[in-house]
Amino acid sequence: MSKPLDENIYNEEFHKDRGLITNQTADSVFDLLLKTIPEISSVVDVGCGTGTWLRVFKEKKTAYKEVLGVDGGYLPLDQLEITEEENSMPKIWKTELV
Repeated sequence: MSKPLDENIYNEEFHKDRGLITNQTADSVFDLLLKTIPEISSVVDVGCGTGTWLRVFKEKKTAYKEVLGVDGGYLPLDQLEITEEENSMPKIWKTELV
């Protein structure tokens, strides 16, 4: 029988340690993607964590239409990199699995 997921593994320290590598990867991928398909104006990130990929997309594509992130309810809102205050379009949805 499997153990339930320990939600504490996705704490502030977990996201801090991943931040730099995630940022560099998102930066490289979006450079290539936007060079190949420049008309992209929206992005959805399922399992977005703190929203690093969403933030990088928003920085690279200033004429974006919508940025949408979906993740679990275990992430404190103060750790998110895309906030409602920055822009009314970006959203990070927090969900609880049943």
